[in-house]
Amino acid sequence: MEFRGIVKTRDRNTKIMYIAVVCVLIVMEILQHQLFYIPIAFLVLLACFLEKEQIINEKGITTRLRVLTLVHENTWRWEDINSLGFNYKEKAPNVLLHIRWDVKMRSYVIHSYDSDGIKKLAKKMNPNIVIESFN
Repeated sequence: MEFRGIVKTRDRNTKIMYIAVVCVLIVMEILQHQLFYIPIAFLVLLACFLEKEQIINEKGITTRLRVLTLVHENTWRWEDINSLGFNYKEKAPNVLLHIRWDVKMRSYVIHSYDSDGIKKLAKKMNPNIVIESFN
């Protein structure tokens, strides 16, 4: 079973606008001979193509970041996770899921109908996990 978090995505027009603004900045920096700022502008240009996925499955809880063809995955295994907290009011009608691993914490926004499945998966994969609900 696999569950996905709800992640905000940029629409196509916004990406095109960001790319156009960065290209104008690069041209202005070249014309004004401020070459120091060009690498920073290219980093901002790469940020326009950043995509984020949040995946909850049997392996654990994964955050996947993708920039063009580069992919970085950060997975927390179920054995390492101490507790899950479900906040039903803050992001209603969706649910805010707090995942704790020692002192680290991640927050995912999930669909309300996925919360029971995630609770069952968490108990199955780690019987010692603490599951809290905030109403």
